[in-house]
Amino acid sequence: EIQYLKYPKMDSALNTHFTMNNGQKIPAVGYGTFLNLDGITDLVVEAVKAGYRHIDTAALYGNEAQIGDALEKLFKEGVVKREDLFITTKLWNHHKQEGMVEQRLKDSLKNLKIDYLDMYLIHWPIGEAADGKVIQTPLHKTWAELEACVDKGLTKGIGVCNFVVQLLLDLLSYARIPPAINQVEMNPYLQCSDLLMFCKRHNILIEEFAPLGASANAGPLGFKGEPKSLLQDATIKAIADKHKRTPAEVCLNWAVSRGCVVLPKTATVARLKPNLEITKFKLDEEDMKKISEITIEQRMYDPRNWNGDFKFDHT
Repeated sequence: EIQYLKYPKMDSALNTHFTMNNGQKIPAVGYGTFLNLDGITDLVVEAVKAGYRHIDTAALYGNEAQIGDALEKLFKEGVVKREDLFITTKLWNHHKQEGMVEQRLKDSLKNLKIDYLDMYLIHWPIGEAADGKVIQTPLHKTWAELEACVDKGLTKGIGVCNFVVQLLLDLLSYARIPPAINQVEMNPYLQCSDLLMFCKRHNILIEEFAPLGASANAGPLGFKGEPKSLLQDATIKAIADKHKRTPAEVCLNWAVSRGCVVLPKTATVARLKPNLEITKFKLDEEDMKKISEITIEQRMYDPRNWNGDFKFDHT
């Protein structure tokens, strides 16, 4: 039995928003800002003017303050109001000492120049100090502090990144507020169908990062060797030709068709709108079946390569 036909069921129209388990609505396409440092203020302004209403960042990215400048400009000029945007940032590994979560969230709010987050995510299921020593705070204590941040109105939702099924099962066994999101690497070269099925059964929304596959900037977790280019894949290119779209647009559409939020990133203003408008066409079941039959599995951000080389210098 073909998994993509079994679950999720193909809809007649592609979603532009999803509703999460806490009742929040989230745009299906967000603007990813990882590794965007130069000119990120102007890029975020242009992204919002192009129609993006979902911005994803993280303390690690080192660009929260610049994004805050963009938000301040957009609000001042009346382009959007705060309630029009869905803003996500993330708790870094160094900041999981007991009692630290609320302050780090407040630091992010100060950088972003806003009063609340729409989503606060645990960036990795790892607690590691800047000197490489293990932070001896178990996940259930970190999660309780995140829940307290929801209670205090500092963030509307909480979730995780890079969690596998076993970690999610453990978290769900004690969470008073279940995770609304699991943000993971996923694309046609890393389809993670079992994880997707599990999250859907437990009403956890998947957000895809690296939706276009190979990147030259994966850092110390990067693919070892010469990665294959997803955008040059024969199946993806044939489907793109069929719909008169680009391979990138096919990959992004595939993600939303499977019921996932997708986070493309670009530093090119001309690509902002095409990435956002992928919900304006629909892959058919034959397209989805062909993509599901791609057998390449290629993880660009592999935690098995973790060696502590991610240094956090942002305050």
